[in-house]
Amino acid sequence: MATLDQINARFGKSLVQPGIAGWQEPRGWAMKRGNKSPACTTQWKELARVKVE
Repeated sequence: MATLDQINARFGKSLVQPGIAGWQEPRGWAMKRGNKSPACTTQWKELARVKVE
């Protein structure tokens, strides 16, 4: 944060900000349900088992 403060002091207020600052979710955004994977990891018994030797 100190580095961001130094850059902003030299080049202007709010020139550099943390990546999340001012972010807003785009209107109309929704997950594409057709790309959703099957719910194969919602139960412990359905998880793949790996044997390590």
